[in-house]
Amino acid sequence: MDTAEARAILGLHGRADPEEARLAFRRLLREVHPDRNDASDAAARTRAIVGAYRALRDGSPVEPNLDAAAASDEVDDVDDEVDDDAITLVDTDTIGIALPADEAFAVLLEVAHRVGDVTYLDRQNELLEALLRTEQGVTVSMVISLQGRASGVTEAFVTLEAFDAARGALPMVADVTALLVSSARQVLAGR
Repeated sequence: MDTAEARAILGLHGRADPEEARLAFRRLLREVHPDRNDASDAAARTRAIVGAYRALRDGSPVEPNLDAAAASDEVDDVDDEVDDDAITLVDTDTIGIALPADEAFAVLLEVAHRVGDVTYLDRQNELLEALLRTEQGVTVSMVISLQGRASGVTEAFVTLEAFDAARGALPMVADVTALLVSSARQVLAGR
């Protein structure tokens, strides 16, 4: 997706700054998310909004700051009581949780508290934000948006943006989702 298309999807005109893009992204998610909007295209519109925001946010190259191999190893080392299909990576930025949306939200809220500081919580719209601090000292805003599926799996879409861009590059979203999967499996194993 090119920048012009991403701006159009988010309703941004001219050269909107990152804060304007973030606010548009959050506002649109609250409006079109399938858990709040009954339109038949709500899921597709939500994916388009997440993709547009990612395209604008990731317009400049970033380097990974988290150790993906270590995060993947953590996922494999979790207690065997947790079924591997209960928490899965659907895509680099999407986690699948085989729980109803309200239970998945509770698990992800506990995970967000483990990996960072929760700064925004909207249970009705199934959105949460947490600030994470990387080993390199960069503070990152992580927004998780949930969407229930007819299959019984709840998908959690993860987006990242720099909170203090002057301090360094964003971690790769795949590294963060691997860390979230590992932590979610630990939460479920502890229940």
